[in-house]
Amino acid sequence: MDRLPYPALDLVPKEKYTIRVFGNDDTVACLETARGCPYACDFCSVTPTWGNKWRNKSNTRILMELDQAKRLGYDWIFFTDDIFVVYPNVKQRMDLFQKMLQHNFGFKWIVQMRADVTALNPELIRLGSEAGMRLAFLGIESGSPEILRKMHKGLFTPQSVKAVRVLSENGVIVLCGMMIGAPYERFRDMTRTVEFSHKLADAGADAIQFTVYTPLPGTRAFDDALRGNKLFTLDWDRYDVLAPVMKTRVHPALIQMLQFYGNYSFYIRKFLMGKLQPHKVKEFKRDLMLIEGFYGLGGGLFWPANTSAIMASSPPARYGVASGIMNTFRNTGMVMSFALSLTAVTGVIPAYIVYQLFIGNFSGTLAPNFAAAYLSGQSFAFELSAILLTLATLFSLVRGKETRHVASATEV
Repeated sequence: MDRLPYPALDLVPKEKYTIRVFGNDDTVACLETARGCPYACDFCSVTPTWGNKWRNKSNTRILMELDQAKRLGYDWIFFTDDIFVVYPNVKQRMDLFQKMLQHNFGFKWIVQMRADVTALNPELIRLGSEAGMRLAFLGIESGSPEILRKMHKGLFTPQSVKAVRVLSENGVIVLCGMMIGAPYERFRDMTRTVEFSHKLADAGADAIQFTVYTPLPGTRAFDDALRGNKLFTLDWDRYDVLAPVMKTRVHPALIQMLQFYGNYSFYIRKFLMGKLQPHKVKEFKRDLMLIEGFYGLGGGLFWPANTSAIMASSPPARYGVASGIMNTFRNTGMVMSFALSLTAVTGVIPAYIVYQLFIGNFSGTLAPNFAAAYLSGQSFAFELSAILLTLATLFSLVRGKETRHVASATEV
């Protein structure tokens, strides 16, 4: 890969490439250090795109690209590798992190990692954190060992919990990707995945991204669905991993509602557990999460800066007054999600969030990308169900806390 041309960062107007979630003025450069993936997940498009062989640039080449980004004044680096560390290159990455520290680049950077490699190499993560690793995405996918095997994920759930804990203890913001709706998945497998996301929250995960299993063109999942005549549509605009596009063992409406429930219940749990069991956070991680531009992990990273497109696809007028009420409730709920995720870490609701909740103009309220799926073509009942499920989560958590208190008192 060292033979590839150098990225022409000098031709890019860097002021157009900012990470608002971590500050309005922070700029980000995207650098690629490796291609391919030696794993064989049935839903993933990486292998059809880049092949099953993982190959990487030399550390010398990577350091030269980082030096160019430094000279141009970038603040953040997003390493776009689909998998930043594999077993054969652990030592190479250790050497890279050490040299990044020696060069004193001062970058903050983002990576996508495997949970098993992360769990088994805590020293690598510690050194990476010292070198500037500030956010890591882990593709956890499922809380069911059976579903992970059928996905050919090559991952075990205890590894995922340990990986989250290792990253969190080193001050790295942890975003976990979960997936429901595989054609071989049962409803109880999906609920198990949602429940597992709560374990990840307790282990230190800061944000969650529940997506719907989507057979992307070129993948084995797509070929199987096409041969089995299971696809609802070939409209590629619908293949956004946010809505069901194929027949499965579970009704698509239930899949969609569980997706909402998974996203909402995670942040509500983070809020409640942050209040009931406060924990310390490394200073640099806390500082990132308190920046005014950071509206909450699940929101800031994946939710757009305005809602014009999403509001344009709101439930149709036939829902009348009910639609208006639900729009208001939804927007308020979105801001609450931001507040909940921040509060889980800080223990307080930042003044900016309070302003947005009680004083700010809700027409400017942020809304999540995943809302677009059910705001476009989905029924009012789905939205109401998501809210009811979220309230049920609150009730179950509070009841669970009371039960533990009663049990403790009985033991005494």
